[in-house]
Amino acid sequence: MRSGGLAPAGRRKAAAVSAARRHGAGGPLDERGLTLIRNELGKPFAPAPPSPGSWGSLERDAAGLPSFASSCLAHPVYGDLLRRQTYKTAETVHAQGAPIREFGIVTEGCLKTARYTVDGHELCNGYFEKDDVFPELLYFTGEKVYTYNLLAVRKTTVMWLDTSFFELMLRTDSQMLYRFMLYLSKRGLKNQMLLCCLRYQTIRERIAFWVLWMDDIAQDGCVELPASQTIWANELRVSRSSLNQEAKRMEKQGYFRMDGCRLAVLDREGLELLL
Repeated sequence: MRSGGLAPAGRRKAAAVSAARRHGAGGPLDERGLTLIRNELGKPFAPAPPSPGSWGSLERDAAGLPSFASSCLAHPVYGDLLRRQTYKTAETVHAQGAPIREFGIVTEGCLKTARYTVDGHELCNGYFEKDDVFPELLYFTGEKVYTYNLLAVRKTTVMWLDTSFFELMLRTDSQMLYRFMLYLSKRGLKNQMLLCCLRYQTIRERIAFWVLWMDDIAQDGCVELPASQTIWANELRVSRSSLNQEAKRMEKQGYFRMDGCRLAVLDREGLELLL
């Protein structure tokens, strides 16, 4: 290693990142550039875990695989191309009609999608919470602009990756493509669950269905509740006060126990009998 220079491994990684940057800027990805990227990806994928609590830690799913979001943040090539931005509570991240030029990964906080009626009433359509990626469904189905307003529910940090880099990552890294497919499948399954949940008429039935479904996929025996009751109420399409009253009533009756943002099911059979 020359004084002031990079070690060979560092130079190879820098060359791979440079090749990706050139392609992202509109340049061609020649065979040499593609080889540089693929050679870098051929190394052990996960680097040494960062310090506890840092945004790049590799979180894993129920099958033990790193999540797609964590894999992006720790990626040996494309991780260096991410940019970080933090938004204040109620700040507009993107307005409806804005062009989609980057994919975002929520690393802290929560974003919401919203539209407004002619009289100014806000309609909340969904949320992006920690480890969620957006706006992948809009972009890959042909929409190149935001069809909603994207707002920060509270202080939120997002890691952004240019759309050209994101597409290149999926084309050149089969591991990332596979993890992206798993992520989309889980998102689709959750959306399907919420649609099924809304077929029930009473708040009690919706809570029971939601809790049972979330308990099925819980990794450590406890259900992770949404970050706030407002988010939970909007998901179930009920008022916050009604949800709060019914959830407390069901907790008192012994169906489950809530502790902060965690819920433990105590009477699964009883919840099933409500449906």
